[in-house]
Amino acid sequence: QILFCNSGPAIPSDDLPFNYEHFFRTDRSHGRDAGGSGFGPAITRESIEAHGERVGADSRDGWTSIWFILPA
Repeated sequence: QILFCNSGPAIPSDDLPFNYEHFFRTDRSHGRDAGGSGFGPAITRESIEAHGERVGADSRDGWTSIWFILPA
């Protein structure tokens, strides 16, 4: 299992289920010029799940954690 943690801006709990959707942005006021296309998390999820594994995110108490499991 690989785990990344960040103390940056939290992902609202209502947005967590959509974190890995194509084009999803937590801050809807930012356009593409503010960084990213919204594809990275979706491509990550599809790649990991294609190998039969899982990916997820949690954000609370000032921390955001992104994790995934790779096949052995």
